[in-house]
Amino acid sequence: MARTFNGTSDRITFTSVALPSAPALTILALVYRASTGTYDTIYYRGPQDGGFGGGQPALGITSGDALYVEIGVTSRTAFNISSAGWYWLGFTKAGGTATPRLHMQNVSTGAWTHTNGGGTLGNPTTAAQTAEELGRWNGAYDFFDGDIASCVMWNANLSDQQVEAAAAMGWHQQLAASGSTPLRAWLLDQGALANLVDWAGTGANESSRSGTSISTRSVPYFHWGSGPLIPAAAASGVTGSAAVTLAAATSTATGIETMTGMAGPSLAALAAAGAGLVANPVSGTAGPTLAGATAAASGTETIAGAVASTLVAMTPAGSGTVANPVTGTAGPSLADATATGLGTETMTGAGGPAFAAVTAVASGTVAAGITGSAAPALAPVTSTAAGVETMTGTGAPALAAVVASSSGTVANPVTGTAAPALAAVAASSSGAETIIGVAAVTLAGHVATGTGTIGDGISGTAAPVLASVTASASGAETITGAASATLESLAVAASGLESIAGSASAILAPAVVAGSGVETMTGQAAVTVDDVTAAATGTVTIAGVVAVTLAVVTAAGSGTVTVDVSGSAAVTLAAVTAAATGHIGAVGVMALALAASHTPTLTLAASHTVGLSLAGSHLPPNHLTASHTPEVSL
Repeated sequence: MARTFNGTSDRITFTSVALPSAPALTILALVYRASTGTYDTIYYRGPQDGGFGGGQPALGITSGDALYVEIGVTSRTAFNISSAGWYWLGFTKAGGTATPRLHMQNVSTGAWTHTNGGGTLGNPTTAAQTAEELGRWNGAYDFFDGDIASCVMWNANLSDQQVEAAAAMGWHQQLAASGSTPLRAWLLDQGALANLVDWAGTGANESSRSGTSISTRSVPYFHWGSGPLIPAAAASGVTGSAAVTLAAATSTATGIETMTGMAGPSLAALAAAGAGLVANPVSGTAGPTLAGATAAASGTETIAGAVASTLVAMTPAGSGTVANPVTGTAGPSLADATATGLGTETMTGAGGPAFAAVTAVASGTVAAGITGSAAPALAPVTSTAAGVETMTGTGAPALAAVVASSSGTVANPVTGTAAPALAAVAASSSGAETIIGVAAVTLAGHVATGTGTIGDGISGTAAPVLASVTASASGAETITGAASATLESLAVAASGLESIAGSASAILAPAVVAGSGVETMTGQAAVTVDDVTAAATGTVTIAGVVAVTLAVVTAAGSGTVTVDVSGSAAVTLAAVTAAATGHIGAVGVMALALAASHTPTLTLAASHTVGLSLAGSHLPPNHLTASHTPEVSL
């Protein structure tokens, strides 16, 4: 995709850097002109004062639709570009005072035209200017209307044949068309707006931007080529080779090692200083090994269509980002990623991947993401702020322990996954494990200290098992639409909740709470609720449930115990004990049996209930109210 300029205000500004003294020059740009009859600036280097000092140099189209090249206050023109469309436009000039030669290809016809500029031009100013821009002249004028796909400047006076050959090359080969490193090289082929970098490595990178958008027009006559060939950028390109070894690449800007269609390759370490980018892309490869990548800003190792690949550790300094992306790969292994800011390991469409530990220090975020993978394993994630392990569309994943200190949040989300296992989560603030649409889930124990909150949420799940939850503030285990669910013990200092809705064969283990304990079931069959113990209040609620058994419910001190049953069949409530009050309410219940003891005040209210029996001892005084309730026995 090229970049669209609106012709009225859009421009991209780059940091201006010095040019060689008395350079030979070639500038070549691929552009789409959307309208005619107006000035359209493609490239301008010079002052930004809104005056008329002239470009150093500049390339554009006049309001008379002629291509022009400008150095200082002098410009030379040629051709007539009187129709909208895609064009290769440029000029060449020898060093010193010389006649420029202008070049144009109408891409739709393929025809090239080469013409002298009709006079001489001198040398551009060597020193860095206020700025360099695409799409605007001297900070205020002649905005470009259309698309710009690329713009390259060489310190060379290319021949007509070399200009045509450069335009026909892939991007990587075009950069080396002169046999030397370009002076500038900007490629605007982006899927989303992002700062442009100077592929020539001179530092003339994007510094600001006004407007522009991603073009909706396809760029013709352009392709990336088979690999980067910029001499100063420490690049290695190999195609169709077997058992190739590429040595270390070092660059102050960009280091790239590329292999295509290779068997058994080995790529050595890459190091980039400053704001450099390190990349090790391998395509269509069997058994590759990529060594460590180190960069001050970002490090990337990439394998596409590879079998049994191994990526070793990557480390950036400062606020760097670490990424180990693997696409369409079977059996890859990603080693440790370490970053002071972010650590990320990503796999897409991979089978049997293994992720090693990811560590971020300071306020870093740690993420290990897998999409469309089979049987991945994510190793421990450690972070002082937040640790996240994410899997989507994955079979039989295993997520190892996630630990966050300070006020960190720990989350293990899994979506659309079969038979996952989530290990322990520990946090001083909060820890959450979430599963959606998952079969045969096992969640291990959760522990939160201080004021921590622990949650286990599962939706649309079959046969889940949730282990014990311990927290000083609150602990919640929730299952929705699950079959054969088991919730183990829940212990909380303040309040605890165990809830099951729309589940079959659910078992809730004992809940012990200092303040209040609540167990709730809705629309379930074959439910068993074990002991509920609370210092103040214990509540058990059942609605629309078949074959329910409630074990002992105990409240100490001044506690109140309430058991409400509605619309259920075959309900058995075991002993209810309370120092103060015990209450049983039954509505539309069949076969209700209640055993109670040591209850100073027990109230039983039954309505539309068949088969009610009450057995008790030490129950003074007690109250029974029954409405439409046949077969009552006391």
